Amino acid sequence: MNANYSRRISLNLISKHCHCNATYLSHLFRRETGLCITDYLNRCRVERAKQLLDITDLTVTQIASEVGFGDSSYFSRTFKKIQGLSPADYRSRN
Repeated sequence: MNANYSRRISLNLISKHCHCNATYLSHLFRRETGLCITDYLNRCRVERAKQLLDITDLTVTQIASEVGFGDSSYFSRTFKKIQGLSPADYRSRN
C-alpha cells in the first residue's frame, strides 16, 4: 500500500493479492497496525499529499488526484480529519 497508494485499492483486491480471505485479512491488519485498511491507506495518501503541498505549486485538486483520491472534497475532509488543518491551511501555515 505504501508504494501503490495512488492506485485504486480495495480490501478485496488486497486479499486476492495475498491469497487470503478478506475478513481474515481485515482482522489481521487491524490487530497488527491498530487501523483498518482504509484508514491506513488514507494516512499514506495524506503523508504524500503533505509532501506535495510543501514542495510543489500543484492545486489541492491536482494533489488529491495525484495521491489517489478521486474526489477533492473527500480528500479535503480526510486531510483535515487526519491533520487537523485543511490542505490550504496546511500549505499556508509557514
